[in-house]
Amino acid sequence: MVAPNYGNPSGILLGTANPYYARFSSSNTSSVVDDAVAKSPTFFSYWIGNNDVLSYATNGGTNSAIVGGITTYTPATVQTSVDATTYKPNDISSPALVAGAIKAGLDKLKAGGATKGVIANIPYVTSIPFFTTVPYNPLTPAALGTNLTTLNTNLYGPLKQALTAFGAGDRINLLSSTSSNPVLIKDVSLPNLSAQLTAALTPSLGLPTATAFGQIFGQARQTTVEDYILLTSRSVIGTPVTGAPSPVNVYGISYPLENQHVLSKTEAAAVKTAVDAYNTAIMGLADSYGLAFVDANNKMVDLNSQSGISWDGVKYSAKFVTGGTFSLDGVHLTGRGYAIVANEFIKSINKKYRSTLPEVDPNKYSGIKFP
Repeated sequence: MVAPNYGNPSGILLGTANPYYARFSSSNTSSVVDDAVAKSPTFFSYWIGNNDVLSYATNGGTNSAIVGGITTYTPATVQTSVDATTYKPNDISSPALVAGAIKAGLDKLKAGGATKGVIANIPYVTSIPFFTTVPYNPLTPAALGTNLTTLNTNLYGPLKQALTAFGAGDRINLLSSTSSNPVLIKDVSLPNLSAQLTAALTPSLGLPTATAFGQIFGQARQTTVEDYILLTSRSVIGTPVTGAPSPVNVYGISYPLENQHVLSKTEAAAVKTAVDAYNTAIMGLADSYGLAFVDANNKMVDLNSQSGISWDGVKYSAKFVTGGTFSLDGVHLTGRGYAIVANEFIKSINKKYRSTLPEVDPNKYSGIKFP
């Protein structure tokens, strides 16, 4: 909002400018807020901060880079610095930076004469279909078939026994033949037990195989209800891993999903901590500037609940596709979803300023079309 040069087309590929803002910015050096103030507004709506955690979450808490033609992934960072130039693209922004940027924008609007407005907080990203569609335990006994017994005998059993000896037996359990099973993932927050696994498995598997097992499963564990498998990772589970030795070469089943495929419970906790800090700051700014406040986070929680919300007999929820509020990327809202959010803005404006803006009818807006 307050970054200069954000409409400069030459900065689009560098990530310092926005391709949509560049279409209508007043100059190559302007900022979004400066252009807004130039219009002499009397009222504004302000809803930013989602992307300060969203890219971290949708990339499984990783940053990617192309090195020698190969894409590599490294853990993204929860930043404390207020110098955004030191950030990598998917890092979580410091709450101090986010609050400071929002305040700077509000100060410019106020100085320009726009003293009335509405501001919204940030929803928990884990309330959206991108993170809630794929269950943590998608491996049914039927899908595993006859491989289930083989996997338990040749992989899960030996790993469980070795990890238990190291006091890490809770990382992996035998696959169940009566209920759905979690997937294998790599959790970079865990101590790496590669060397210990290699030593323990060498007598039974031989050094080459034991070494491969150690490298593959040193930070492996099964998912729990606190982990979030990304929507884009649904097509990865069950596919072969290029270069991995058979039989430990099937993603999520005999080979761990990579860090970029899953938002682990540790990473999800970091996202929630940041969002809570953002929202505390946003509510404080709403109070200090006398603005209408929209609890967008609470509305998203409502949508994500089993009951969802209803409008004129039509039920809406955060369920992927059939819920009606989210588009097919599982992140952005449909026209109907945005209409629901717009009504929250309208209700807050009416309450704060005693206005009588009519609510819109979400059922009249675009949604997902079914074949």
